[in-house]
Amino acid sequence: IDMDLLPEEITSIFNSEKYQLMLINSSYEIASNELNEQISEISKILKKYDKNAIVAGEGALTKDLVEITNHDFLMVNYISIGIIFLLMLIVLKSISLPIILIVVIEFAIFANMAMAYYMNTTLPFIASIVIGTIQLGATIDYAILLSSTYLEERLTKNKNDAMKHTLEKTIPS
Repeated sequence: IDMDLLPEEITSIFNSEKYQLMLINSSYEIASNELNEQISEISKILKKYDKNAIVAGEGALTKDLVEITNHDFLMVNYISIGIIFLLMLIVLKSISLPIILIVVIEFAIFANMAMAYYMNTTLPFIASIVIGTIQLGATIDYAILLSSTYLEERLTKNKNDAMKHTLEKTIPS
């Protein structure tokens, strides 16, 4: 639209000495790699003209949210693993057992997340966080129950009988 055709009251909303609004439409899907690349490229071009310029909108906000929360959730995951390791260390009175259990559980979480990739399923970024957190919390409880019960059974039984009795006691949980 030729700016001369619009009244000053309208153009002053979108274009002043301090601000200028530009609308850019995209055909890419929200949170897609293509849209994120396009937003990055638009931002680079925009920063050449004004270092304080801002790219806003649903796509840009989703991109920012993913970038910011990825770091936060990674830190939460590390802290959770550390706290769980310390708790298991105290409860199980062993160094190797908590390491083995946490490695196995983290591998299971990785395998669950890999299934989405191999099944060509796109998950929202928050899904990996929710799945990882729930699986870590749920399986750690069971791992402690299974391990502590086995250690108790092992005091009076051989390995096979101890595991059989442990499974009989803990499988209902």
